[in-house]
Amino acid sequence: MHHMNILAAMDRRRLVFMIGIFLLYFANYCAVFGEDTTDHHITCPDDVVEPTATGDNGAVIEWFAPQVWNDSGSVTVNCDRLSGSKFYIGKTTVTCTATNPSDNTVECNFSVDIVDEENPTLVNCPSNIQQNTDNGESYATVIWQEPTPGDNSGSPNMISNRSPGQLFSIGDTEVTYTVTDPTGRQAPPCLFTITVTDAEEPVISFCPNTKHQDSDTGLMTAIVDWTEPTAADNSGVFTHDEDPTLSNCPSNIHRNTDVGKPYATVTWQEPTPEDNSGFPTMTSTRSPGDQFYMGVNEVTYTVTDPAGNVVSPCSFTITVIDSENPIITLCPSDINQGTDPGTDVAEVRWDLPVAEDNSGIVSVVGNYQPGDVFDIGTTTVNYEASDESGHTDTCSFQIVVFGKCVYSYG
Repeated sequence: MHHMNILAAMDRRRLVFMIGIFLLYFANYCAVFGEDTTDHHITCPDDVVEPTATGDNGAVIEWFAPQVWNDSGSVTVNCDRLSGSKFYIGKTTVTCTATNPSDNTVECNFSVDIVDEENPTLVNCPSNIQQNTDNGESYATVIWQEPTPGDNSGSPNMISNRSPGQLFSIGDTEVTYTVTDPTGRQAPPCLFTITVTDAEEPVISFCPNTKHQDSDTGLMTAIVDWTEPTAADNSGVFTHDEDPTLSNCPSNIHRNTDVGKPYATVTWQEPTPEDNSGFPTMTSTRSPGDQFYMGVNEVTYTVTDPAGNVVSPCSFTITVIDSENPIITLCPSDINQGTDPGTDVAEVRWDLPVAEDNSGIVSVVGNYQPGDVFDIGTTTVNYEASDESGHTDTCSFQIVVFGKCVYSYG
């Protein structure tokens, strides 16, 4: 019996020794892989995309307060913009911060993208104008009240092929106004015609006086000389059979977009009009220094002389190319997270990356989404942003899921 007690005591010592080794092993394991010590985290609302309010350059946006998970008491949440604030056209990043009683903070971000879906307006388009030539001139100086452009953005760009106070030759001239907003939307054009009429009669000067002359000797006739009268007219034209000419037509132009813009500001040397009347009238659909949006834009020049003769038009194209890649901002950092309680997987959330592009149109796709479930181990999450021209930008981060330690005491 004494020997049996000794053996039992030895077995208990072995058991205690083995338990100690087991606990020491797992204590070292947890020291290396430790659990997530974050005592609170925050999840922001989803990104917001809304059109502007009717006739406004922005919109009032409301959202639900960010969700906060906390283990250490009350948490204060503040965002750098308040729900119910007005946001203007474009994309704005809102940052929310959660602070616990220990002054530990965590942040989340979401974007508010206000999209302009309204076309600009162009009102008070002038009626057709009829005007006589200026006294003694082959043209008329014509003045009119320009149409009124409007847009909810507050920044409509109005251009015209002619301006008040310019000289208009005899005949019909079409005047065109167009208006474009910063997103490229256009209002229906304003068109009207200016008709300049020659109301002055030509004037004959130095008409010879009546002349009396005897017949030539031995004849019943006489050779008579006189100085021919001269004629003048404000138009400068009596007969006109020659067409005007238009030389030095520009070649096709290729330009990259202005930095950070969906358009290019393009200049060129205008063609040269000529006519024997001295009064050719040249018109164009666009002017040097105009803004041209991505794609192919045709520019046409025409020339007319006072007799209505028209030269073949000068036409060329301006091709605007988007050479800028989109940019991904706020790419998430690597995430380390323990498995969900009682499982060997983890549901992981993160803030979606934000992408920007000069074209204003960019899509972002990823191989995983916030809220997906991940197994223990390391997974790489990839995002790609692309614009309509096929330019891309990428970002990636890793999600590391590890098993949580579970202690059991016998």
